[in-house]
Amino acid sequence: MASLSLFTLALGLPAPWEVVDVAFDPQSGRIDFHRAFAPGTRCSCPQCGAEHPPVHDTLERDWRHLNCFQFQASIHAKVPRVRCGTCAKTTPQVVAPWARPNSGFSLRMEALLVTLCKTMAVSQVAQLPGVSDGRIWRTLDHYVDQAHAQEDFSTVTSAGLDETASRRGHNDISLFHDLDAQRVLYACEGRKARGVAQFADALEAHGACAGNSCAVCVGMSASYQAGVCEHLPWAAITFDEFHVIQLVNRAVDAVRRQEVKRAPERRRTRYIWLQDKHARDFPSRLESDRYGPLPTPNAREPTILQVLSLTLFMGRRYREELIPESRGSYDGHGCRIY
Repeated sequence: MASLSLFTLALGLPAPWEVVDVAFDPQSGRIDFHRAFAPGTRCSCPQCGAEHPPVHDTLERDWRHLNCFQFQASIHAKVPRVRCGTCAKTTPQVVAPWARPNSGFSLRMEALLVTLCKTMAVSQVAQLPGVSDGRIWRTLDHYVDQAHAQEDFSTVTSAGLDETASRRGHNDISLFHDLDAQRVLYACEGRKARGVAQFADALEAHGACAGNSCAVCVGMSASYQAGVCEHLPWAAITFDEFHVIQLVNRAVDAVRRQEVKRAPERRRTRYIWLQDKHARDFPSRLESDRYGPLPTPNAREPTILQVLSLTLFMGRRYREELIPESRGSYDGHGCRIY
């Protein structure tokens, strides 16, 4: 009996619950804790909260618990149902203090699973307790929805919007994040304008006003731009650096293809112009005789040197000192490039 009382204290069971039996099977590597409530116990009605209605019957339930050393631990208990005079019917099972309703895991087991899922794939987490992915996802859905319902978006003034692939194929999701607090605000399937409408509704539902969004950073997606203009009309649109530099790099390659006609030595030099601009050996690579002399800036037609200077300027992380003679040569050519 002393050992059972010790397990009751170690598992943190509140009265009137207690451990009545512990079964250990070393062959299967399992420890089963059997719990029960003291005879004559009366519980509150889980629906109306009425105090001390009589117990109608009990139903056997099982929960997966944290491992005890290297052994798989499970909890078994007969959870009572009460016959409530206020509700005038037999109510569902009383909520067990160690687990949430309709969950096959104890609260401590769920805390471990949610913590692991922050840094591991769900499929890998499911292998640790030996359960299906679906059970892990149902646990995550519950706590993610619960945490999201408590979010406060009243301080959000600038948001970022981009898409990513949830799996192989055309399975994109749209992610909205707070640029100031660096946190995810909302996620939805697809990359359509209706995703922006759902985000605007989420702002309103969490204490924010869609009209207070003064800046939105998006990609070059036309549907995103249309959605922001329609549902966040007061927000200033800023295109993210990755897509802007991507467009400029395309212009660099287009100009290089034109110059190949009069400078054949620039064939097969595409990635010389597109690779890291702030690398230490970048100027020496450009001035190498292998790729021919650098072109002279032309007032009528942008050269690859001028377009490259536009790349340095738009990126803001590169230094124009790498090619001193190209300073200012991007003026007047930006519109023509696009």
